[in-house]
Amino acid sequence: MRGGTAAVLRSIKQIAKSRVHLEIVNLVVPTLNDSDKMLKELINWILGEVGPDVPVHFTRFHPDYQLLNLPPTPVATLECAYNMAMSKGMHYPYVGNVPDHPGNHTYCPNCKKAVIKRQGFFYYRDEHKDGCCKFCRWKIAGVWV
Repeated sequence: MRGGTAAVLRSIKQIAKSRVHLEIVNLVVPTLNDSDKMLKELINWILGEVGPDVPVHFTRFHPDYQLLNLPPTPVATLECAYNMAMSKGMHYPYVGNVPDHPGNHTYCPNCKKAVIKRQGFFYYRDEHKDGCCKFCRWKIAGVWV
């Protein structure tokens, strides 16, 4: 991790310890933080410091404002980060800012079935009940009202 991220990482740890709902959004920017090494470091840090149940969104960058010289993040890079996170044991990774991608959905860590399906910022299918997967009854991390 780069030195400038120390305050952010410290804040993430503090929020995680407070037991409030926390989600991490990592904007994956080509040439700045999209290498396999950097993504692995981030995944390992999250797993080691805040655990596998914290949702992590690997979000696509689009050129805008002062970074017009960089290309959009390739979807394959986000899929690689998502797959790395899943293979390391992260329960709730997501592919962000890619409409209609299967990585937008929430999958049960136990049976791997989609328990919440999303389209854009809205969900259209909900297969959990009382915070548990309807298929296998595994507890799904989150705040369920």
